[in-house]
Amino acid sequence: MSTRPLLTDLFDLNELDAEVKAGFVKRRSHPSAPLEVLNYTAQAQYAHHWSDVTRQARGLIYNTETLEVVGRPWTKFFNIDQVETPTPKQGAAMLRSTKFDGSMGILYFDPSANDFAIATRGSFTSDQAIHATKWLRNELA
Repeated sequence: MSTRPLLTDLFDLNELDAEVKAGFVKRRSHPSAPLEVLNYTAQAQYAHHWSDVTRQARGLIYNTETLEVVGRPWTKFFNIDQVETPTPKQGAAMLRSTKFDGSMGILYFDPSANDFAIATRGSFTSDQAIHATKWLRNELA
């Protein structure tokens, strides 16, 4: 029995379908395994459309047959100067850090290769994902 959450534990699948249909979330299929990665789109960013689904669709990987979540990076976060950033309460403790640009790697188990792999926020086959997977497998070998 798996202890992994199911996609349905995170949000309603009808809401996901609506976000995909509206163009706010994109699904990308794995080339050889029953997996998909969900990613919010530029349309969601420009429209400031941050629903529960779009905030979580930031490289979320799930098994299309079982709906098990197999890769789950942190949800969408906002820079201090963005409209969506919550205003901290007066005197509240805060953690401030610098955000560097780059590619986020998401570790997941690839059943078609029977090995771990890395995806990026929106792709199993981006140059960065391919490079990171090769590096990971060489380092763990």
